[in-house]
Amino acid sequence: TKALPTISDGSQPMALLLPADISSPTNNKSGKDNGTDESNPTPGSQSEQNKSNLRRGKWTPEEEAYARAVICDFNTGYLDAPIGTTLRAYLSGKLECDPMRITKKFTKDDSIGKKVFRPAAQHDAKIAKEVKDAQAKVAALYQNWKRRIETQKEETNRK
Repeated sequence: TKALPTISDGSQPMALLLPADISSPTNNKSGKDNGTDESNPTPGSQSEQNKSNLRRGKWTPEEEAYARAVICDFNTGYLDAPIGTTLRAYLSGKLECDPMRITKKFTKDDSIGKKVFRPAAQHDAKIAKEVKDAQAKVAALYQNWKRRIETQKEETNRK
C-alpha cells in the first residue's frame, strides 16, 4: 500500500471516498436491495432491450392522425383509458415510444403538458353514443397505424 502524503504540519490527510468508490447493493433509487443499479442498465438487460425496441424518428401520417384523435378524445373525456392516466404516458404506451418523443412532437400550441384523464359523464344516451363512436374511430386509426408499421417492417426485411 502507498503511504499518504504528509501535510506541512506533520499530519496525514484522511482518505477520501467518492460516491463512485462506494458499492452497495442498496445503491438504487428505491433503496431496496435488489442487487441491481436501476440508474445504469447493463448491456443486454431488460430495460435496455425495451428501450431499443421503442419507436424513434419521423412520425408516419397514420401515427400522427391517431395521436391527434387520441388527444381530442382525451380532452373531451371520450377515450377508453383509466382515470388519472396522463396523456403523455398513454400515447407513449400505445405508440411504443419514449415519452420524450411525444413531448418533442407536441410543443408550443400543441403542448400536451401534464394532462390527466377524466372520463366524460355518460348519463345521456346521446353522449354515450358519441363516446362509442369516438372510441371506434380511434380504434380504426390505431389499426391503420399498426398496418403501416407492419408494412414498413416487411419492406425493411426485404432489403
